[in-house]
Amino acid sequence: MSDIMLSALAAIFPNNKSRMYYLQEKIEAEYFTGAYQDLWKIIDRIAIMTGGEVATPPVVKKSLDRILDLPIERRAACEEVLNDAMNYGDVGEADFRATVSFLEEDYKKNVLGEGLSDALEVLTHGVRKGDELIFGVDPTVDSLHLTLAEVERVSQGTMPEGNVFDEKAEIMRELNESDTLSRIMTGVRPLDELTFGGCGLGELWLIAAFAGVGKTFFCTNLAYYFAMMEGKNVVYLTAETHRSQVRRRLLVRHSHHEKFGIPNGLSSALLKKHTPENPILTPLQTEQWMNVIEDFTTPSSRGILNVAQIPMGAKISTIHAKLNKLNNVAPVDIVIIDSLDLLSPETKRSSTREELNDILASAKLLATSFDNGRGTRIISPWQTSRDAWNKAKVEGRYTKSSMAETAEAERKADLILALLEDANSEFKLKAQTLKFRDATPRDFEVNIDYDRCYMGSNDGIGFSHTEALLGGFDDAGY
Repeated sequence: MSDIMLSALAAIFPNNKSRMYYLQEKIEAEYFTGAYQDLWKIIDRIAIMTGGEVATPPVVKKSLDRILDLPIERRAACEEVLNDAMNYGDVGEADFRATVSFLEEDYKKNVLGEGLSDALEVLTHGVRKGDELIFGVDPTVDSLHLTLAEVERVSQGTMPEGNVFDEKAEIMRELNESDTLSRIMTGVRPLDELTFGGCGLGELWLIAAFAGVGKTFFCTNLAYYFAMMEGKNVVYLTAETHRSQVRRRLLVRHSHHEKFGIPNGLSSALLKKHTPENPILTPLQTEQWMNVIEDFTTPSSRGILNVAQIPMGAKISTIHAKLNKLNNVAPVDIVIIDSLDLLSPETKRSSTREELNDILASAKLLATSFDNGRGTRIISPWQTSRDAWNKAKVEGRYTKSSMAETAEAERKADLILALLEDANSEFKLKAQTLKFRDATPRDFEVNIDYDRCYMGSNDGIGFSHTEALLGGFDDAGY
């Protein structure tokens, strides 16, 4: 632990103002101990007085001399730490950020450990405060709440802030960019046209449909396109489908790429049935499959596609913690959660409706505030009720009232795209925009082949559905 504290202090020398600001925002004196804490308090105070300047060793030593009640041994320990920090060597940016995270995590562990010990003492023996004995279940619960509140406070991270009147450069940069929300195209042309270029930072999209209609297939295709064609880092969190099945669907989706010359792509059903004891695939199909695997797993300019299995009882806070870890490796550009309605609430509510509302509100907050306010994009399938589905089949479309089971679905989502079967074709779905914050909703058709793990739209491209399934895709595979 002392090496971590030393690394944090060494990272700001000789005069790294940007790191000093970062430490002041993220670190509290309690994260350090002993001489490290004494030294940090001095450096922090001088930085506040000088507008961010990192104190030089002579200035720190003079400050130590002015602290009359500082014992000689503590002053000597501070000078030793200061010398070690100055001679520590270069601290890389990744190491610096990791060091700060370690300090935060250790502090939270200490707070939680001490809080649990205090709560146990209250529960088993009682704690005397003045003339009052604090004892029993209710005081224990109150003690735990205070501890968790402190841990949560530290976990909140920093928030982007500043005087907007002083942000001319940033405003000009945003004005000259094509989209300040930094949108990522989906490859489904009508959807990209409607959303002005795809899914934007801080947005929550819900893909609504009844069970088995294709909402998960839609999200799998989006994940593939984001990572493979747009080169973005995608996290696909699956609860409803096993991770290996998601991976197989992605591989089958990849088989549609024109480079393989497989007009319809590979069959998912044949792949599942194929075993060494029962080799259903022909030699040609086996060779094609091996070519797809080799190409899919060969490093290229694509992004990262991390597929993770959501554990039982996972909450939005569980998802947040997982994303934080992955974000330390590479920035998380977009998150697909299959699906939000399968997560557990942070707090038990009196009804499922209230719990789903809380989950949606938390998901939207995660999309806007992730990574200290940088934000990310969250897309999730969302199952409609059987009654709403039956009504939509009769009337030919869903409406906003179809999401009435959860009021927050309509309120918090930036986009709600409903998928409904086409009565005239098993290979088509009606894609209906129930809500988009920034434009008039628009409906379009989606082609789907469940066995070949393909979903996309040719609206505006000029290919018929038959041509699409026979390989008439654009360069992106749609």
